This record gives sequence, C-alpha cells and structure tokens, in this order.
Amino acid sequence: IEEYEKKELALEELYQELSHKEKEVQTLQRNHELISEKFINVQKNFKEQQELYIKHNDLLKKQTQLQAQFDNCMQNIAEAKERLKKLEHAKAEYEKLYGHEKKYLECKKKKEIFEQARAMNMKKQALQKQYDELMHELHEKEKSIKAEQSELQKLDDLETTIKQNDSRKKDIEQTAKSLQEELYAIKEHIGGIEKAVKDRKKHIEQIEKLGREAECPVCLRPLHEAYDATIAKLLSEIEEYEKKELAILKSAAEKKDSMLKNTEREVKELDIQLNALQQQKAQLLEKKKNVEKALSELKKKRDNLDAIGLQLQELSAVMFDEQEYANIVEEYSNLEAIHTTFIGLEAQIREIPVVQQRIGQLEKQKNDRAVEIKKINENIDTLGFSEKLYHEVKNEYDSVLQEKEKIIKQLNEERLLYNDIKNAIGKIDDELKKDKQNRKKIDAAKQEFELLQRLDKIMDGFRESVLQMARPVIANYASNLFNQLTQGRYQAIEMDDTFNFQIMDDGRWYPLSRFSGGEIDCANLCLRIAISNAIRDFSGSGAVGFMAFDEIFGSQDNERRNAIINALYTLQEQYRQIFIISHLDDVKELFPSILYVQTTANGSVAKWL
Repeated sequence: IEEYEKKELALEELYQELSHKEKEVQTLQRNHELISEKFINVQKNFKEQQELYIKHNDLLKKQTQLQAQFDNCMQNIAEAKERLKKLEHAKAEYEKLYGHEKKYLECKKKKEIFEQARAMNMKKQALQKQYDELMHELHEKEKSIKAEQSELQKLDDLETTIKQNDSRKKDIEQTAKSLQEELYAIKEHIGGIEKAVKDRKKHIEQIEKLGREAECPVCLRPLHEAYDATIAKLLSEIEEYEKKELAILKSAAEKKDSMLKNTEREVKELDIQLNALQQQKAQLLEKKKNVEKALSELKKKRDNLDAIGLQLQELSAVMFDEQEYANIVEEYSNLEAIHTTFIGLEAQIREIPVVQQRIGQLEKQKNDRAVEIKKINENIDTLGFSEKLYHEVKNEYDSVLQEKEKIIKQLNEERLLYNDIKNAIGKIDDELKKDKQNRKKIDAAKQEFELLQRLDKIMDGFRESVLQMARPVIANYASNLFNQLTQGRYQAIEMDDTFNFQIMDDGRWYPLSRFSGGEIDCANLCLRIAISNAIRDFSGSGAVGFMAFDEIFGSQDNERRNAIINALYTLQEQYRQIFIISHLDDVKELFPSILYVQTTANGSVAKWL
C-alpha cells in the first residue's frame, strides 16, 4: 500500500510537469510558425538576389575572358608583322645565293660516285683479309678434330663395362630384397612370441592379484588347487619362448641382417663404380657431340670461304684514286656551308604566305572580340546588380536561418522531454492498474477460500447423509438383478461405507476376490445398473435416456450370457437406449440394431446391419 501511494504521488507530480512542458512546447511552436513565415519571405528575396549575383559574375567572367583574347590578338598581330618583315629580308638573300647552290649540287654528285667506288674498294680489302684468316682457322680446326676422334674409340669398351656392372648390381639388389623379406618375416615372428610372453606375464599378475579363491581369467573356473599349477605352466611357457624359440629366431635375424648389410655395401661400391664410368661416358659423349658440331661448323666455314672467293673475283676490276677523292671532299665542304644557308632561307620564304594568312585571321578575331566586349558591357549595365544590396539580403537570410534552426532544436528537445514524461506517466499508470487488478484477485481468492472451507464442511455432512440413503437402495437393486442373473444361486449384494462390495453365498458374506472372473464381471454389471437406478430415483428426473456397456459378455458362459441379455431386455422400459460394445459375433443376432465397425486400408468404416 505504501508503494502504491508513492506511485500515485509520483504520477501527480509527472502530470504537473507534463502540463508545464506542454505550455513550453506550444510557445515554441508559435515561435516556429512566426519565424517560418519570416524565413519564407527572406528566402524569396535572397534567391532573387542570388540569381542576379550569379548572372553578374558570369558576365564579368566572360568579359575578362574576351578582353584577354582581344589583348592576345593584338600582341600576336604585332609579332606576326615583325616576322613577315624578317622573311622578306631573307628572300632577298636567297636570290643572291642561287648560283652557289648550282655548283654545290654538281660537286655533291661527283662525291657520291667516288664514295661508291671507295666503299667497293674497302669491301674488297676486307674480304681478302677475311679469306686469309679463314684459311688459317680451317687448317687448325682440322688438326684438333683428328686428335679428338682418336679418343672416341674408347666409348664402345666403356659401354660394355657399364652394362656388365649394371647387371651385377640388379642381381645383388634382388638378393638384398629377398634377405629383407626373410628378415621382416623373422622379426614379425619374434614380435608374435614377445606378445605371447607379455600376455602370459599379464595373466600371472592378474592371478596373483586375484588370489587362490578367484576365477581363472582365461577359463573362468575357480582356481583353488590349480592356482600354483596355472602359474607354473605360464612360467614354463614363458621360459620355452624366451630360451628356445626367441634365441633361435634372434640368431637367424642377426645372420640375415649381416648378409643384408654386406649386399648393401656391395651395391654402394657398384654405384660408385657406375657413377665414375657414367661420368667418363658422359665426357666422351660430350666430346663426340663437340666433334660432330665442329665438323658441321667446318663445312660451313669451307662454304663461306668459297663464297668469299667468288666475291673477290667480282671485285677484281675495282679501281679507286684516294687523292682525287680528297680534292672533291674539300670542295664539297666549302660549298656545304653556303648550301646550309640557302636551305634555311628557302624554308623561311615558304613561311611568308602562312604568316600573311595568320595576320588576316588575327585581325578578324580582334574585331569579333571588340564587338562581343561591347555587348557584354551593355548587358552588365542592363542587369542592375548591387553588391551592397546582395550582402545586406544575404546577412538577413543567414540570421533568420540561424534563428529558425535554434528554435527547431529547442522545440525538438522539448518534445523529446514531453514524450519522456508521457511515457513515464504511462508506465506508472500501467503499474497502478496492475496493482488494482492484483488486489481484486487477492480479495476474490480470499472470499473463494472462505467459501470452499464452508462448502467442505457442508459436503462432509452431505456425503454421510447421501451414503446412508443411497447404500440400501443400491444394494437392493443390485441384489435383485444379481439373483436374477445367477438364477438364485447368490442371494444378495451389500456395500460398506467405502463402497467395497460383498456377495452372500449360502447365507454368508464373501468379498469379490473369492469369486471367478465371470461372477465378478456379472456383479460389477449389476452394481453399475443399480447405481444408475439410484441416481435416477434420488434426482427425481424420471427415466435415464442412455446406458452403455463395453465387453460385458467376454468372461460369461452361454447360460449366464443369455441371462444378462434377458435382464437387459427387462431394462428397456427404464432406459430409452442401451448401447453394447462387443467383439463376439454370436450375440449380434440377439439385438434389434447393429452398427458394424470394420478396419480397412483407408481407416475404420462403420455401417448398420
């Protein structure tokens, strides 16, 4: 209760704070609306000025570009006129040097003829030198090849020796393989014997640990007197294995191992010999290869020598005068400087029409730029842009925007606080509602508990009263029906306070456990019918409409089965429907209506017969 009151007090404080916060939000909302209207007007003015500012800047930028192009045209025109003046002077110099250029071309032609003859003469001298050197080289090469061919005669004997050693190595390796297999088989046999010794030692340890009274771990029979004999037998087997079989096998293994090492040593020695022989063979084969290569090269050199001889025959008629060639070269050098000047002037003369065309293009560009500059200046004057007014409007826009953003920030913060207070109120309100519901449930539970206590006392008395009233009625109904079904053999049925039943036989009462299964089932049937009749009588509701029985004929003989069916017929006046469940086919003909249930592959199927 104290916690509930604290929550109510906190809820009241939150409602007060919510009311105050709501007023603050409304004030900020009104301020936001006012500043938004003002911002729209200021923003409109600023956009107009901004558009004028952009247009004005674009015009100024274009004006600057055009003025730069105009000034550049003026400078290019001046430079082109100066260049044209120099070119016209070069044209006058060109005309003066035309006679010298004619002499230069005649001298150049003579020089080219002498240079061809000089080149052929130099080629002739070089070929003669090459021919002499090649003759000497061929002679030396032939001597060297003959010496190496004499050494190659040893190659056949060497290959025969290698084949013999290789065959011997394979025989020894086969012997080594057989020895290794035999040694492996002996070691495997030794391993099996050592395992058998280990197993018997383990059995001895187990028997000694278990003692004389335990079971044998091998045959599972009690040891008793066989304890010592078993251990002695195991020790004897161990001694047999270790002193006889193992000794023989280890000796055989040592001999095989020694023989294997000898064969391996022989293989290594043969490998060394074979490696040495193979190296000698490789060296001889390399020499053979070199000789074949040298013979091929020798043939090529002979062919080359013949070709050089033919060229020397072709050049035998070549003649060259070195002094006359020197005089022509000197004259050519003197005329070449004048020719270089002439060629340079000729190139400059070809430039004159190009420069003249360039001056005309620049004059046109200059005039076009002047017209465009005049038009841009007129557009700037027409625009009417004011730098001062633009900055005033911009400053006002920035100020109003800053104020608007500040109010929006405050409004969002206050709204968040407002929502936090509402959420806190909702949370406390939910907790208070849950507390009220819990208190109602507790009060209802207390009332229900008190009512159940009172009802328990009433029911105890009612149960005793009902038992006293119902017990003789049930016993009477059951006795009459049981006497009828058993054809008077058993006189009556009674029940005690806990509804345990007894049957009278020859004037004495006996419990149900004394009788056969069929008699017990028959008695239970009678009791069920008697209880139904008693309930009907005490309720005052008239006839009970329905009664069902499950497998009541299974434990009865034919005589008692017929008696039960006759009794059920007598109950038709009291029960409108009697439902019998049975698996016995021989009773179905005794009932007017039959619902036959049959199991099929698709499930159970029911039909009326």
